[in-house]
Amino acid sequence: MMPFADPAPCCPAVATRLAPRAGTRKSSPKTVEKPETDTLTLTGRPWNVIVHDDPVTLMGYVTKVFMDVFRYSQSKAHRLMMEVHTDGKSVVWTGPREQAETYVTKLQAFHLLATVEPSGE
Repeated sequence: MMPFADPAPCCPAVATRLAPRAGTRKSSPKTVEKPETDTLTLTGRPWNVIVHDDPVTLMGYVTKVFMDVFRYSQSKAHRLMMEVHTDGKSVVWTGPREQAETYVTKLQAFHLLATVEPSGE
C-alpha cells in the first residue's frame, strides 16, 4: 500500500495555478458605504367620501349605515346624516384614495348616493 500521495500535481503549470500566491491571504468582505441622500417621502393627497341627499332613503337608515360602515358613534353618524339632509351632501370621511373608493363602494351597496373626490387640502 502506498503512503498518501503528494497533493501537488505533476505538471508545473497546474501546480503554479493551484499554489497560493505569495503575500496573499483571504480577505474579509469589503464594507460598502452608501452615500448619504436626502429622503423625501411623498404621500398622496387625501380624498373625500361624499354622501349626497336623496328623497327616498330614510334618515335613520343613513345614520345606521354610517355607524356600520365607518364605526362612528350614533351622535357623529346622526350629525353627518343631518348635514346630508340639510345641506344636500356631506363629507363623511377623508383619507387615502384606495380606502375612500372602498368606502364609496360599501355605501353604494347600501343604496346611498356616494362619490369620491380629491380633498381641497
